[in-house]
Amino acid sequence: MNNNLAKDMRLSRGLSVEEMANSIGVSKAAISRAENGHLTAEMKAKILRVHEMDDAFFFYVEQRKKADSYIINNNT
Repeated sequence: MNNNLAKDMRLSRGLSVEEMANSIGVSKAAISRAENGHLTAEMKAKILRVHEMDDAFFFYVEQRKKADSYIINNNT
């Protein structure tokens, strides 16, 4: 899973690390770990449930980043 998906989700909601942590009942360190590549399935599920989001958000962001990367790398 892309390392920044948790951060993308948090920023899409306009939340600070502390606000995100408080909203799902984890520490700021846990959010930081998730944003640095250690987003567990349990943390992802909790974020989606608490913020009433669909898993499609993560899929969309991941696909968009792949497309952007492709465009950048092939735009010569």
